[in-house]
Amino acid sequence: MTSAVIWGVMSCFRPDDDVVHAAQGALDQLDGLIVVDDGSGPVADTVLALLAGRGATVLRQDANAGIAAALNRGIARAFAGDADFVVTLDQDSSLPADAVRMLHDAHTRASALVPVGAVVPEFFAEVRQA
Repeated sequence: MTSAVIWGVMSCFRPDDDVVHAAQGALDQLDGLIVVDDGSGPVADTVLALLAGRGATVLRQDANAGIAAALNRGIARAFAGDADFVVTLDQDSSLPADAVRMLHDAHTRASALVPVGAVVPEFFAEVRQA
């Protein structure tokens, strides 16, 4: 891990057990993970309790407000804490090994040249992002 504090924010809606595996992969690389449930209701209680038990901070929204609102709430919480950087995810995101370190390294290299607002992988799900 870098000296920077890097948190993740994962939005979810009616998550199933697969989100626990995805969250664990994120927790292994991040200083913390905030999971924002976007109004799933009681159907998500068990999965969200599992996530909290693994160390994620779980925030619940009363109603579905959309992924942007969920991510914004989590990002605000992360930066209100000790986060220097935030990685955004959704419930089916799976971070490849060392992804967070590589993103941080790319940010460090680019910041030496120009102001940087965000860093994204060039390819995600075989789709070029650049």
